[in-house]
Amino acid sequence: MFVVLDSNILLQDKKLTSAKFESILASSEAGHIQLVVPQVVFDEYINKFRETAPKAYQEFNNSLRSYKAYLPESQQSNFTNDKPDFEELTTIHQKAFTDILFRAKAKILPYPATTHEAITRRALDRRRPFTKEGHVGYRDVLIWESILELAPQGKTFLVTNDGGFVDGADGTPKLHPDLIADLEKSRLNPERVVIYRTTDAFVKDQIESDEGVRARLEVELQRDGYIREDFRDLLDDLLVSEPEISADTSHFDISVGGSITEIRPISAYDLHLVKVIGAKQISEDNYFVTIEAEIDVDVEVDVEYDDRQADELFGGTHIDYTAETITATCDVEARYQDGRIFDAKLTYVG
Repeated sequence: MFVVLDSNILLQDKKLTSAKFESILASSEAGHIQLVVPQVVFDEYINKFRETAPKAYQEFNNSLRSYKAYLPESQQSNFTNDKPDFEELTTIHQKAFTDILFRAKAKILPYPATTHEAITRRALDRRRPFTKEGHVGYRDVLIWESILELAPQGKTFLVTNDGGFVDGADGTPKLHPDLIADLEKSRLNPERVVIYRTTDAFVKDQIESDEGVRARLEVELQRDGYIREDFRDLLDDLLVSEPEISADTSHFDISVGGSITEIRPISAYDLHLVKVIGAKQISEDNYFVTIEAEIDVDVEVDVEYDDRQADELFGGTHIDYTAETITATCDVEARYQDGRIFDAKLTYVG
């Protein structure tokens, strides 16, 4: 799963040394999550340091001047305060931030491919994350467009305290309907992107888990046995019940002129990589688990062909189909008790 941190979250702890940030960084380094920082967030985080460092220096200088007034003349010379090179400090800060991300195996997303025209249209339509006036939200739109490019690859968590992303209703933060509409337009399940307002809430829900149960279940799923076989059969049932899935189609044997319109899973069989992301205790011996797995899937592919090149007057289109095999990555949420996985649902497949 992907975790995107907004700059307003990163700036709460400029050195990222709090316990919650350490949990996120350690989980990303261990491969349990994939920390993602959009380039626009990276740039704003560094620029905010560049802007606020001189202000912090000025405040420190004013406080030091006030304190020196209480000292005898003979001791005041001990407090020298040469003005620092703020560009050099910014460069040092940027390198330290980059090193932290590198150690956490974080991914930096380039600026999204969206056009100025699309962003302008969004502002004119007053669609979130733009404000009602359409004047504020350009940076947030770039973050959202980056998430739209990322989400097809896996479940994505956005941690931000910016109100432009959330529904105004009370209670648990939810994506604004405008953003849900964007996901549906991209043929993505709205549950693919989950929003959190604080790192505390995210870490509590998604990272803190019973490590012993998580590790034991992962071992069972990675070796031959009835738990692995039952999980494979469960995945088969879940996938076959999906009306269609997304997939990398670059290796499909599609004739020239054909356009894929739908991919339907038929059966799933060989289970490959399995990772248990977390195991949270619900009640005695009953756990909520999150599992990521790769499995081979036979699929039926609908291909639309344009016949107008052959018959300009009467030609139209026709649908043909072919069979292919893919290796699908699946994210599953389920309950686990007494060696059984049940009440499972797919949160991502692709």
